[in-house]
Amino acid sequence: MDETITTNSHTDSTHIFSDDICFEISTFLDSWIVLNYCTKISSQWFRVIKERCKFSLNFEHKINNERVDYLMKSEFLDNIMEVTVENPGLIADVRFLQAVKKLTRLSIDYNRVGVEGASFIGEMKNLTSLSILFNGIGPEGAKSISKLENLTSLFINVNQLGSEGTKSISELKQLTCLDISGNHLGPEGTKYIGKLTQLTQLIICNNEIYSERLKFIGELRQLTILNVSYNYIDSEGAKYLSEMKQLTTLRIDSNNIGPEGAKSICTLQNLTNLNVDSNAIGDEGILSISEKMKNLKYLNASMNGIGDEGAQSILSMTQLTNLNISCNKIGENVLKLFGGMKQLVILEIGFNKSDY
Repeated sequence: MDETITTNSHTDSTHIFSDDICFEISTFLDSWIVLNYCTKISSQWFRVIKERCKFSLNFEHKINNERVDYLMKSEFLDNIMEVTVENPGLIADVRFLQAVKKLTRLSIDYNRVGVEGASFIGEMKNLTSLSILFNGIGPEGAKSISKLENLTSLFINVNQLGSEGTKSISELKQLTCLDISGNHLGPEGTKYIGKLTQLTQLIICNNEIYSERLKFIGELRQLTILNVSYNYIDSEGAKYLSEMKQLTTLRIDSNNIGPEGAKSICTLQNLTNLNVDSNAIGDEGILSISEKMKNLKYLNASMNGIGDEGAQSILSMTQLTNLNISCNKIGENVLKLFGGMKQLVILEIGFNKSDY
């Protein structure tokens, strides 16, 4: 669909529907359809849309200068609350977004906005949510983003921030959700993250984090969702995590906590979602989890060297609804027993002893 917002004059007609009905109809339509066509049905429709509608625009095609000009001239700029740019490389220049004064949510991943683009985004003071993955903004760009004082959710993966850029992000004291994966934080960067004490969700994957640095993450007492996958966390690191009793979701996959680390994790009795994929926990580790973690609904324990003994212990976890034990060493006869776990909505058991 053409993503051009036109502003041709609207025509008058007899009111067939009440204002409420017009608005209700508009909520079922794509934002571009409302802007391009419904605004021209009549003066009533124009007024209702202007007064009541809030738009979420999704750019699927290249945003050329012509489309930018149309957008800049639109009478509905103040009605645009969210903008998503779906495909890579669609925006070479983000300055036009500054005209959307009331924009609160922006997703502009994979668009090479760089330092200059980040500086323009940093002036969009009403933003509460920003996704800017894979944009090469670096430490300088992070300084611009740190000016967004209303931001509560930030997804800034793979932007070459380093510790300097992370320091800037740590100034966003209103953040409650942060994904800062793949940014080479270093020891100092992890320390800066530990200052964001208001965080409730943190994703910090693939940042070369060693166990001793988790003591800073352990200071985040409001955190309920934590993802530290693809780092260098061993059983000592699991001890730091075990102090975070408020956690409900933990992803620690692709680390090396082993059976002792699994025992430490078992003290997190509020956990309902746990991913320990690829952690060499073995039978000993899964036995601990099965025995002590009775609130789990989701468990991923794939690629952990679990054998028949450990697998049979999982059968007692009747509260589970989602289970992944693929790529282990479980025999066919034991695998068949999992067919009796009727409460499971999802069960993944492929690539075990008989075929792996």
